Amino acid sequence: MTHKFTLQRVLDLKEQVEDLLQIQMAGIEGERQELQQRIQTLRAQWAQTSQSGSEAGEEILDPAEKEDWAEYLAALDRRIRSHGETLHEVDERLDAKRGELEANYRERELLQKLKEKRTTAEEKEERRRDLRALDDTNTSQYLRRVGNGHAYEATSGNGHNGNGNGHIGNGHNGNGSR
Repeated sequence: MTHKFTLQRVLDLKEQVEDLLQIQMAGIEGERQELQQRIQTLRAQWAQTSQSGSEAGEEILDPAEKEDWAEYLAALDRRIRSHGETLHEVDERLDAKRGELEANYRERELLQKLKEKRTTAEEKEERRRDLRALDDTNTSQYLRRVGNGHAYEATSGNGHNGNGNGHIGNGHNGNGSR
C-alpha cells in the first residue's frame, strides 16, 4: 500500500512556478534582444549620419543645416544612451529572475529527492511487512504440522525425506551404511 507524498501539492506548485519563471525569463530575454537590436540600429544610423555630415563638410552647409545635423546626432546619441540604460535594467531583471528560477529549482529538486527517499522507504517497509506476513504464515503452517505429527513428511516440501537425517533421497541413512 503506497501512501501519497504529503508534500505533493507543494512539489506540483514548485514545478508550475518553475515553468512560469522560465516563460517570464524568455519574455525578458526577448525584450533584451529587441533593445540590443534597436541600439545597433541607432548606432548604425549615427555612424551613417556622422559620416555623411563629414562628407558634406566639404560642401558649404548653411548654419541651420549644421545645427539640424548636430541636433539629430545628439538625439541619436541620447536615444542610444537611453536604450543602453534600459538594457542595463533589463539585464538586472533577467539576473534577478534567473536567481528566482535557480532557487525554485533547488527547492523543487530537494522535494523530489525527499519524495524518492520516502517512496523507497515505504517500498522497503512494505517488503518487510510482506516478509513478516509470509514468515508468520510459514510458522503457523509448520506449527500445525508439528501439532498433527506431520512436520517431516515427504509431502511437506521441507527438504527431508522423512528419515530425520536431513538428506534427500540419496540412499544414505546418515551412519555410513545403506
